[in-house]
Amino acid sequence: MDLSLYMLKDVASNVVMAIKHWRFGIKKQLGFLEDFSVLISDGIPANRAIEMMVEVTRGLTHEVALNVSQKIGEGAQLADGMRDWFSPNITEIIRVGESGGALAQTIQSAIKALSQHSVAMSAFASAVAYPLTVIGMACGMIMYLNGSIFTQFRQIKPESEWPPAGQRLVVLAYIVQHWWLAFIIGVFVLIVAIKYILANYTGGARKILDNYPPFSLYRKLVASQFLETLGLLVENGIVFKSALRVMQYQASPYLSQHILKMEELLGTGRNNIADVLSTGLIEGHDLMRLRVMAEVKGFEHGLVRMGAKGTEETTALLKLIARIVGGLLLAVGGGLVVVIMQGVYMTGMSMGSA
Repeated sequence: MDLSLYMLKDVASNVVMAIKHWRFGIKKQLGFLEDFSVLISDGIPANRAIEMMVEVTRGLTHEVALNVSQKIGEGAQLADGMRDWFSPNITEIIRVGESGGALAQTIQSAIKALSQHSVAMSAFASAVAYPLTVIGMACGMIMYLNGSIFTQFRQIKPESEWPPAGQRLVVLAYIVQHWWLAFIIGVFVLIVAIKYILANYTGGARKILDNYPPFSLYRKLVASQFLETLGLLVENGIVFKSALRVMQYQASPYLSQHILKMEELLGTGRNNIADVLSTGLIEGHDLMRLRVMAEVKGFEHGLVRMGAKGTEETTALLKLIARIVGGLLLAVGGGLVVVIMQGVYMTGMSMGSA
């Protein structure tokens, strides 16, 4: 009995925490990081800045700041304290800055990354919202027709004598009624699987896969963030080799593999940064630019600019893909409407000749 009660409390606690994480969305995360960035830029230490945010914030933001402050008080790093509330990508950017002494700059980088992510997600949501509404209404109409009007039609004439358009609509109604939940679960599982594979798969076929979406998009996004963060570290006096080592800490298996290759190339005596970074992560034309930039002073500023530009280009491409997906979904919704109209009209006409 006590064990069951404990398990129920644990489940309830996890549900409440999941809801809080959902409420602490991208906009709230951006607001948190922007306020924190202002304090850090004024020269306030990270732990004291978090304590100040605990004092001045309210609601969920106050709870997040308090949670981060408590973990820092227990000896955890800032990034570890933020891990429960922010995405791994954001926390690792902050971890790199914290370890490399460039926290203020990397927080700005994290804000830019989160802003670009927000823009991409908003574009995707706006592009698919209307088409999904059309598809949902069409599926609801199909189920309604099958359960009401078509029931009356069956009393007049058996389905085997219906026109093909009517039989097709009945089959579609059966699929929608019995498989809609499995379809949604399947899409969710597919998204989770793709996300996991993108960050973790490093097998021999990865070089080939990186040339095709969604792997190519992921590679470009990782490369952009890598270049910008690397540039910020070098810009703040971190030796290139040490910067690579800092970035490797808790990096995704995909990025970690590339960083290991870079360290190997650096150990073989490669002097030009383009040769060291030539692992397949960064585009060939970007490597050519890096090769020229490495010969002049201040190449680290170029790394930052290239990373920021790459992130902007990837975001623009994601927005284009969102519009394409929205158009395809709208075409599916339009197709369902056509099937409904044909099925009802043709079947109704056949009832008149019964």
